[in-house]
Amino acid sequence: MSRDLWRQCGKYSVLVPARNGSNSFHSVSSAKSLLGLTRILACRHPVDRFTSLWRFCQQGLITSKTNALLPIQNLSPDEMMSYIQENPDLDRHWLPQVTYWSLGVTPVLFNRLYEYLGLVPIHSHKSAYRLPDEVPEARINMHYAEDVALYKLAKKSPRTNRPRA
Repeated sequence: MSRDLWRQCGKYSVLVPARNGSNSFHSVSSAKSLLGLTRILACRHPVDRFTSLWRFCQQGLITSKTNALLPIQNLSPDEMMSYIQENPDLDRHWLPQVTYWSLGVTPVLFNRLYEYLGLVPIHSHKSAYRLPDEVPEARINMHYAEDVALYKLAKKSPRTNRPRA
């Protein structure tokens, strides 16, 4: 896990994996990484994260031949899931979120992260692409079973998950 992925936000050190709102979060957080702070991991349900990636890849914005997302651009959701299963560690956009989690790291639902940190939310990416009816949810949940468990752990927390001062 790269230390430069953790960003300081007040008294917290926060990690927001790709397709969990990382671009938006990095726009409003400090550019420096600090260890020794309370560590927060933004997590998202794997199906939501997958569909976010699929929508992004349908926009035709990926042009670099070295971009790991290029091979999945314009694939069907089922084809994209097959590619991810064949290349599980190729890109951070589909790397399991649990990869970044360890004891002592608090998982927070990505859509509650700004509230948890006392920030005003912004959105960097919004796609108008509608999902097709055939999203391989069972395959996604099976491939990302540990992420489903992490999501459930974050979901069990109180509404804001915010620690008491």
